[in-house]
Amino acid sequence: MGGSQVIFRIDGIKTEEDVPLKCVIRFSDGRDSIVVPPLLPLDGQSVICRLPPEIDSGSVVVDLEATSTRIGEVGIANITQSTKTVLLSEAVFIDPNPSAEVVVEENWDTNELSLTWDS
Repeated sequence: MGGSQVIFRIDGIKTEEDVPLKCVIRFSDGRDSIVVPPLLPLDGQSVICRLPPEIDSGSVVVDLEATSTRIGEVGIANITQSTKTVLLSEAVFIDPNPSAEVVVEENWDTNELSLTWDS
């Protein structure tokens, strides 16, 4: 269902400001990729990429991109720049008809609704 999330373990990748992270969602049906901002849990060991709610069926590949740029000097006034990109990917299949059930029970005496989720 839309709003699904993919959790990436990021051992060895520092989530500092100088290493920007982005989640790229690639569609299997040829649509253009979209970029969503990652969520960074406080544990510092994982990154969450959450799919937008409008993605409600099909197959997508979620990429987590981490890009770092280093600037160094070689001799006097010779500046070099190197960029390194780390890419983690996971394929996700979203079933438009999940085998889950929500049971709604009405209690008119107390004006209450009871919702039971059975995954």
